[in-house]
Amino acid sequence: MIKPWDPSDASYVIDSHYALYKKERGYDETFRAFIAKKVDEIKTRGSDRERIWIVQEGKKRLGSIAITEESECVARLGLFLLAPEARGKGYGKQLIDSALTFCREVGYEKVTLTTNSDLHTARALYEKFGFAIVHQVKKQYSGYELVDETWERSLLS
Repeated sequence: MIKPWDPSDASYVIDSHYALYKKERGYDETFRAFIAKKVDEIKTRGSDRERIWIVQEGKKRLGSIAITEESECVARLGLFLLAPEARGKGYGKQLIDSALTFCREVGYEKVTLTTNSDLHTARALYEKFGFAIVHQVKKQYSGYELVDETWERSLLS
């Protein structure tokens, strides 16, 4: 099930991102701080044009996605994560679909996101949903040099 988050889910979003990226990618504590800042900003703003969704099976939380407001017309997709045991069950598609439906409902015209080139599965999903790469740059994250990618998708057609 995909459900809108409530503030009690904040620690889950932060801890799950950090644990998964530390295990699978070797990310350090700077990544935890980055995610905590993003979650805190969403919580603090409390905007009706921003939302986080959680994948939940029974009482177990297995993933997340968020939409934040970049401008009146542009939304940013982020905090996209699926626990390994949730992968391959269609939850990624459901999360992205929920996020894009929300964006249309609140009047965004475009959705943007930032990912890195080594997240192949997420990138494939973004492409299936009509996102395209518009910018790439090398950056340092958690002690690794990665290719940071900005993707966009219009909601106007």
